[in-house]
Amino acid sequence: MKRRDFVGYVGLGAAALLLGRACLPEDTTDVRRRLLRSWTEELAIGEYQALVSAAQSLTERAGELAEDPTDERLQAAKQAWRNARGPLKRAELFGFGPYLEEPQRYGPKLDFWPVRPEAVELVLSGSDALDAAGTLALGAPSKGFPAMEYLLWAPGAVVADFGGRRGEYLKALAGELVRVAERLLEAWKTGFALEVSEAGLDHVELFPTLPAALGGVIQQAAVLIEMIRGDKLGKPLGDAAGGVPQPDKCESQYSGDAMQDILHNLDGVRGLLFGRAADDTQAEVLGLNAYLTRLKPELATRVRTKFDAAVASCLEVRLPLTEAVERSPALVRSAADALGELQRLIEVDVLGALAVSVGFSGNDGD
Repeated sequence: MKRRDFVGYVGLGAAALLLGRACLPEDTTDVRRRLLRSWTEELAIGEYQALVSAAQSLTERAGELAEDPTDERLQAAKQAWRNARGPLKRAELFGFGPYLEEPQRYGPKLDFWPVRPEAVELVLSGSDALDAAGTLALGAPSKGFPAMEYLLWAPGAVVADFGGRRGEYLKALAGELVRVAERLLEAWKTGFALEVSEAGLDHVELFPTLPAALGGVIQQAAVLIEMIRGDKLGKPLGDAAGGVPQPDKCESQYSGDAMQDILHNLDGVRGLLFGRAADDTQAEVLGLNAYLTRLKPELATRVRTKFDAAVASCLEVRLPLTEAVERSPALVRSAADALGELQRLIEVDVLGALAVSVGFSGNDGD
């Protein structure tokens, strides 16, 4: 799906936080940089590392399925697809820079949706080689997560089909997924993360100031929430079609995972807003809300309340979204409305409050 240009939000972030550089004490400046470093290193890079690892496992499961198609191996491949999907969706908060912008533009190569079945079927019915070069040459609608989802879940497909071109295609797409995910991770590790976290220093160019970088990243949380509300829920509800439900506009429509994708998106936003405690597998993430608690406790409480309400409303949509937009549209609309309230709170109150700042330490304990 199309995503609004990140560069256009640099000015918004700078304007919302312009006062920060002039009036904040030095220790507060350090806090802002610590937040950005935590988000880029532990949320963005951390999730992209998880994506690469899960994509490699998916490649193994796809290869096993193609070699010896069985129901058990098909289910294992489906679960591996879901395991890889999670980190991509949690990292969708960081869908800018190399994810979206030329020349890399890795995002559409990973996640062009809604799926175009005709594009996948055209490759299935063809005879072109599905080696690394042939797969690289495929257009975005013919590869990535949505195309793989269609191969795994499309109506009419049977296990035996994976012993032929369907299995060969799935295996090739999994290998391409690893290649693109590795390049996206490398782009962040070798430079783009520093463009965000080291904003305002002489050797970086993306943001003119540290406050602009903080505002730009926080604005991206609102952009993602708007995309969930408008594209992931509104379009299937028929908002752009005179109110006629459009289930074919759903993300992950064949697996039935559209709402799970949204919950993964919100998990990414949760990490930015509320942080994450360290455990045996993950490092600590600093949360914005601890910063807000020192600045405006009432606002920090409202952020928590609105976020929890939005998640609860999404959890109420218990049917697959392709069914819910026709059978339970009021629940879907309620989720979209709750997300809209959270979006407005971030765009207006949170960004406005960050024009003045105080110091803090730690996260607020999610």
